[in-house]
Amino acid sequence: MKKNIYLLILLLIATPAYLFSQISAGGTPESWKSDKIPMLTSKEVMSPVNVDALKAEDAIDAQYKDLPFRFAYGHDVNFTTDNSGTWFDLPNGNRIWRLKIKSKDALSMNVTFESYNLPVGAKLFIYSSDRNYKIGAFTSDNNKVYGVLGTSAIPGDEIVIEYNEPANVSFEAELVIETVAHAYRDVFKIAKEVSQNKGFGDSGNCNNNVVCPEADDWSDQVRSVAMITLGSGTRWCSGSLLNNVEEDGTPYFLTANHCISGQNVNTWVFYFNYDSDICDEGGDGNDGILSQSVSGSTLLENTNTPGPGNSTNSMDTDMALLLLDETPPEDYNVFYSGWDWSGLAPGTAVGIHHPSGDVKKISWDTDVTGISGYLDVTGTGGGTTHWHINDWEDGTTEGGSSGSPLFNDNYQVIGQLHGGYASCSNNVDDYYGRLALSFQYIQEWLDPDSTGVTSINGWPDVVILGTDPGMQSIQGVESSYCNVTTISPVVTLKNYGLSEITVVDVDYYLDGNLEGTYNWTGTLLNGESEAIDIGEITVSESGSHIFSAEFAYDGDENVNNNDRDIEFYAIIGGGTLEINILTDTWGTETSWGVYSMDGVELASGGPYTNSAILYEEEACIPDTCVEFIIFDSYGDGICCDYGVGEYSVMYNGYEVASGGEFTSQESTIICPNIIDAVEEVNPLEMINVYPNPANDKLILSLASLTLNDVEIRMTNLLGQSVYTERLTSLSSQKTIDVQGLPRGVYILELNDQNYSRSFKIILE
Repeated sequence: MKKNIYLLILLLIATPAYLFSQISAGGTPESWKSDKIPMLTSKEVMSPVNVDALKAEDAIDAQYKDLPFRFAYGHDVNFTTDNSGTWFDLPNGNRIWRLKIKSKDALSMNVTFESYNLPVGAKLFIYSSDRNYKIGAFTSDNNKVYGVLGTSAIPGDEIVIEYNEPANVSFEAELVIETVAHAYRDVFKIAKEVSQNKGFGDSGNCNNNVVCPEADDWSDQVRSVAMITLGSGTRWCSGSLLNNVEEDGTPYFLTANHCISGQNVNTWVFYFNYDSDICDEGGDGNDGILSQSVSGSTLLENTNTPGPGNSTNSMDTDMALLLLDETPPEDYNVFYSGWDWSGLAPGTAVGIHHPSGDVKKISWDTDVTGISGYLDVTGTGGGTTHWHINDWEDGTTEGGSSGSPLFNDNYQVIGQLHGGYASCSNNVDDYYGRLALSFQYIQEWLDPDSTGVTSINGWPDVVILGTDPGMQSIQGVESSYCNVTTISPVVTLKNYGLSEITVVDVDYYLDGNLEGTYNWTGTLLNGESEAIDIGEITVSESGSHIFSAEFAYDGDENVNNNDRDIEFYAIIGGGTLEINILTDTWGTETSWGVYSMDGVELASGGPYTNSAILYEEEACIPDTCVEFIIFDSYGDGICCDYGVGEYSVMYNGYEVASGGEFTSQESTIICPNIIDAVEEVNPLEMINVYPNPANDKLILSLASLTLNDVEIRMTNLLGQSVYTERLTSLSSQKTIDVQGLPRGVYILELNDQNYSRSFKIILE
């Protein structure tokens, strides 16, 4: 009863704000309009930020993804219109207050107002000192009942806060800045490189942009998911808007309880539609916009965030339900996702999220979803609080994905991400708090009349076309194959329209070459689907391949869902790497991967258990060069502070990589086609190549070594030679001009009469 009275009071007070206000009203700062207004000559300078120390802390926090992902350091300040900045009086009686803030080397900055209360007619702007980026105007419409405000990021390390006050205002503004956030990960940068040493916005390369065709079926649910700024603008989580039984557009928002721990949700900023406009991250498309945001929320209910264990307590589901202070404006085109708390395990599941604060991604689990306690890898402990994603078949999650929704195969939310071990190098074991247990605590908002329904669909209702057959998915194709010469794709047709579908001719291709046509006949009513077994298709070459399928249909009112494709990597006639890893006592920090030279993951392993154990692994590789990388998430290698861990990699009985003393990662290029069978010391191992990455030149340094008759050869990733030279003698050093070569990744090979060595070279 107390909750209902509290909610009534809350809604009566907050209704004008969340129905009518937006985070920004637009406009131009007064100081930009006239040259007569003097430039600012003073600034507040923040203390230096130790980025290396922060990232070392982040590596520890990121082990299980159950702490909000940090991207910025928060400077505690107390800047007001009385003790900081400069006032300027205009002839018409209006006034301008400006404050410039500098935080050296910040990639972006944002501020949090401990007190924010503007009179009617006043405007507040925040912009970069070069005036290339601006947010605002913030006005009295942004006043909150609790008197605080969080703001979104401004690129660069110097910002200006400008308050424009008209004459004869009804009261003086209350503006107190309590936090200045210094971003050391780039909020405005999309991932464009395949790298495990990721910066902000650089989620792993196995993630799928939500704009890609395979996500078309989820376009409505995609619009419900948002990225959140929390921790006074220093950390990130994800979450989603939820529909309610009354379908009235009340902005209820689901996220994880661990995201709100110690946080003031009143100052959170929610970013909608932070999506790339291209499928290929390596292209030149838009990396997403951060302007469609709303500010502030109120916590309605939350449940506990448990540690590892086998709890069956319904309060241990890591759930938080918020009410946004501002309803997302109509032009944001958001969607309120449906939900299901029946507890039925779905046959397939989908996660939509912002990994590492990157643009929105989507992941698929095509197996039946398990039930377990948090971090119960075996699923045998008897816990029931979490959905257990045993293995992501496509995509993964990362830090920053916390709080994001898990959808069943009916496009309904069934839980929110708590944490787990999954990553691009280890796509197993993620855990979502179950809505089946936590719904009882939030039912009074999502189903206030206790109708008893266990599931509802999203809102607004989706428009259904008359004739709309589509290709729902391609399954049966693994991400990689080892010495397998055939694939067996399964294409699923679905009727998205109202008209019955009876005949569809599906053309299917391998690498763009037509392999055949499947003449499907049957009956599909609205919402029904049928899987088509294409049969075996021969793959004759090693490397990356694309299987695709498409069809044309008379009268089709939507041709955008008539084709699908899926990439895979085939290894034919390949060999085997034997990988032996003795972990230190922190095995959960250790993982490894084997990658083709164009970045395709061929094999991976770890993390392991926290005990010094010898693991013997194998990886199938082609007869061309690959890269082996071993990772340590804490950044201290596997030797020697916490044990005497070490690793070795063998190929055909010869050791091709070894070590243990490194920082975050160590990599080795392995080229089976040039590995020499002689067990003597390879003198070419004494050569150093620098700088790498390089720009205009490469230097080969031999120290005191002298070699005779050495061939130098440099190839691109297609195996095409771009530089060759044979020297009758080589000593001291050799300089290679690479200024004219296209930027990218190359293989540099050195060969003398008995030995070979190769390097991966990056030109940028």
